[in-house]
Amino acid sequence: GDLRFKCPAEDYRHPSVLEVYNEIIRNLTELEEFKNISFIDTDFIIGPMWDSSPDFCHFPPEGEIARAEALHILETVLFGSS
Repeated sequence: GDLRFKCPAEDYRHPSVLEVYNEIIRNLTELEEFKNISFIDTDFIIGPMWDSSPDFCHFPPEGEIARAEALHILETVLFGSS
């Protein structure tokens, strides 16, 4: 079986765990002492597609998912939308 779905898990890079990590980071970047740090949310791109990756974590850099994520990050960095 997959390391993420064993009991107990041997690898915690599972979407539900990563969502909690991202929520913590998102909340931290809203605090005054971290106001100079931006959080670029790509979950709307990766979230629906997590199980299409062979290892449930990494997408081929030449694939459409990686391209969509890279374009969103670039747009956010250049134009400030998020």
